[in-house]
Amino acid sequence: MCITMAKNRKFWILVAAALAIVALFLLASSLSTVELLPGQRFPWGLFMGDSVEAPAAPPLGDGALLITIFRIAMLILLPLLVLYMIFTKEGRKRAVRLLLQLLLFLYLMSFLTERLAENVAETPENGRAGSAPVEDIIFEAPP
Repeated sequence: MCITMAKNRKFWILVAAALAIVALFLLASSLSTVELLPGQRFPWGLFMGDSVEAPAAPPLGDGALLITIFRIAMLILLPLLVLYMIFTKEGRKRAVRLLLQLLLFLYLMSFLTERLAENVAETPENGRAGSAPVEDIIFEAPP
């Protein structure tokens, strides 16, 4: 009896997933006539001071590469964690502990990136340490 109920439940979950995929396909196919208006250049001077060019890539030293690798790992592992928490009995039991671990890891990553940004901004060879304050930028009203 229990085996047939599990098979029946899996069947209905599979049917619901198939219907969701079909619905997403239909929604995506209805967007074929959408046209986007041309955009405007992003005001890089808002964050960089006098410069109007795109900012240079951060240096790979001082842990920036390690933080980037951790961010990529986080983007890959987060959906797997959510699926584990939803579909397994152990995951549902450990959900609070897993979420606390995730929040701690996110806090650690934000702390490290802030410290790295402070260190990069303080270095005189970066050229941004003594830059002028940000000028007022006038934004145009949208059409």
